[in-house]
This record gives sequence, C-alpha cells and structure tokens, in this order.
Amino acid sequence: DIPANVNMLRDGTYGTLFASGSLEDLTEKLRQCLRDEPHMKATAQAAYRYVAAHYTWEKALEPVVAWVNRKKEKQP
Repeated sequence: DIPANVNMLRDGTYGTLFASGSLEDLTEKLRQCLRDEPHMKATAQAAYRYVAAHYTWEKALEPVVAWVNRKKEKQP
C-alpha cells in the first residue's frame, strides 16, 4: 500500500501488493502467489513488457534530448 508501489504495480497487473508493515498480509499474498503459478508467470511477463516499453534508456533520455534541443534552438 506504499503509494509509489501502488502506482507502479497496479495490484494484480504487474505485481502483488501487501499492506505495509503487515506480516500477516505479506504472508497471505506470498501464499496466494505460490498457489497460482500461471497467474504469477502472466504477471511477470506483463511487468517485463511494461518495463521494456516504458523504461528503456531511449525513453529515459527523451526529456533530456528535448531540453537540449530547445536550448540549441534558442542559441543565435
């Protein structure tokens, strides 16, 4: 339930969330994951595809390249 994790993992889509500080919830979520291997494999594949599509070096550098290009355009 940590906001950055909730935003990134989208519970059940790219990972499994548990209540922060709750050993009981963590234990239950781990048990669920171990009981449902096909779901976990699908979740891992979806997470991989998401990261590959959104977190490449090329994507990470887009704002930097845009900033440099704007600076270059302003030069006389």
